[in-house]
Amino acid sequence: MIIDMEAFQITLVRKRIKNLNLRIDGQGHVKVTAPMKFPIQLIYQFIHDKQDWIRKKQEQQLNKVDTTIKSLTQDELHYFMGKAYRLHLHGGVKRSKVNLEHDVIHCHVAEPDDYRKKQVALHTFYLESMRRVVPELMNKWALVIGVQVNTWNIRLMKTRWGSCHPRRRHICLNLKLIQKPMICLEYVIVHELVHLLEASHNVRFYELMSAFMPEWRHYKKQLEAF
Repeated sequence: MIIDMEAFQITLVRKRIKNLNLRIDGQGHVKVTAPMKFPIQLIYQFIHDKQDWIRKKQEQQLNKVDTTIKSLTQDELHYFMGKAYRLHLHGGVKRSKVNLEHDVIHCHVAEPDDYRKKQVALHTFYLESMRRVVPELMNKWALVIGVQVNTWNIRLMKTRWGSCHPRRRHICLNLKLIQKPMICLEYVIVHELVHLLEASHNVRFYELMSAFMPEWRHYKKQLEAF
């Protein structure tokens, strides 16, 4: 059984056990194991109470994967929303933060030589930035296409830019998209939303893509080439 809670999903499995158990695997997937006759209302309450913890753990799992590229050294080139930035490292702060200024990504950490802290700071910046821009794009295109999305989330994926679960009406987007031009993110959102009308990559699917986003092939090539 799948339980949708805001921007993530929980797999619920019932077993002959005495207590509720919650586990998050290395990919950030959440699984709750419950006693056979445990009331579903109490399971929902348990998950609701654990939402902040789940989100924190998922972000920790996300940050364990090195997709920020390279060695995170001074003046290294990074991309954000399709624009190239030079990485400037700053030390001596208690709380890590990242901010943009002109063509520079300023990364403030306690110790500039601590690769892990730099990695976490940049991933957190990418994740929070993408969480800010996705809702407007998702709502915009859902209205244009005439579909309803129940939930969506952001996850690092090695082989896909996005995924769609039509039955649950759930969209998953690759975190790496925040590094690409914004039109590429829009293209992926449209692609996944169209799957709510047509699950397969068949003639009807591509006809719908062309109807809603006539230049989608160009954006797809741009995404692949970037």
